Amino acid sequence: MNYNATIRFHGGAGDANYYSMYIMIAMFCMLYIISRETNKIGRMVYPFLFLLLMAFGVLSLSRMFLLVVTFLCFLLVLKVVFTVRKSKRLITFIMFIVTYLSIFIVYYSKDIMSAIGLLFSRFTDFIDDPAALTSNRNIIAEQYLELMSSDYIHLIFGIGIQDYHIRSGVLLETHNLLLELFVVWGIVGFFVFLVFILTIFKNTKPSKIFFGTSLIGWLPLLCIGVSFLSINAMSNESSFLLLLFAMKNIYEYERI
Repeated sequence: MNYNATIRFHGGAGDANYYSMYIMIAMFCMLYIISRETNKIGRMVYPFLFLLLMAFGVLSLSRMFLLVVTFLCFLLVLKVVFTVRKSKRLITFIMFIVTYLSIFIVYYSKDIMSAIGLLFSRFTDFIDDPAALTSNRNIIAEQYLELMSSDYIHLIFGIGIQDYHIRSGVLLETHNLLLELFVVWGIVGFFVFLVFILTIFKNTKPSKIFFGTSLIGWLPLLCIGVSFLSINAMSNESSFLLLLFAMKNIYEYERI
């Protein structure tokens, strides 16, 4: 396997990718406050805090952070474009973002370009080496799939969640939620889990809130969903806490 020796900031999260996901959840949960902010000072302060959080996220040098933030910001801009009359506060927020960015670029252009260049180098330096580009995730996935296909008991019922990466002999976690569900619970558990989730959405009253919620309320949950395609979830207790915040944001957004 190939290892990337780049030093990445991970704060108190212990992992740069999880640290960047904490940042993203904070950023997109903040949109709930911004969309209802009536104070003029608040309208000026929150865009600055949003950019400050983004700057800390960039320090993680996480490819996941760049891809997820770009994707969700694109969705946010699309929402504003198609709902201009209902998005005046968001338009004001975006205008402040552009203004602050312009000021920062004028005074700190070298530092900003250096940080951006270092972040993009995480992509460009490994174009010819897929294993390094994905931080060996493709190799890890291949090893787990080989393990599961070699034992029908594991294939059907999984190998269990406790220290699965050690007991499997791979010694590295899956770094993908779907693969992790398959490895931990097997085919049976994977489909039982999907049926369980679909049943909750179909038979509970809160499902009306979920499907009637604005895109802004969904952004933190979308952030988690996309991010979990490149990091492990079930074996990390932080993932459940982040999921709680994201789902609570959906309810809070429609409550007022």
